Amino acid sequence: MLLINRDTDYAIRVIVYMFKMDEKTISARDISDRLDIPYPFIRKILQTLSKENILKTRRGRGGGFSLKKLPEDITTIQLVKIFQDDMDITHCIFKDNICPDIDSCILRKEVKSIEKFIKERLGNLTVEDLIRKQ
Repeated sequence: MLLINRDTDYAIRVIVYMFKMDEKTISARDISDRLDIPYPFIRKILQTLSKENILKTRRGRGGGFSLKKLPEDITTIQLVKIFQDDMDITHCIFKDNICPDIDSCILRKEVKSIEKFIKERLGNLTVEDLIRKQ
């Protein structure tokens, strides 16, 4: 069970770094070097964040990326949905087969309740909250 995957973690780290740097535009190479994250991963993360209107892209000499949204306007659940589709911690051991106990499984009901709490908490947790807690 993986709640936050690598791409989501990198995206959060990138946004926090960009906010703290308070620069207009930062290159992908600079972000990669400063955060010690492989360049191909950074490029993918930055392009995705740009497509999702979280970052702005500036091409050409002196180009790079800058924040389009403020950290207080970015929730962690938004990033989870962008990079992981959704959070589902109730994968049954039967995988694609329908479990005969799906409607009466006591454990599944409890885990669904926990999952709901996690999603609500991440929906209220902004990147700014994470920055303040550092």
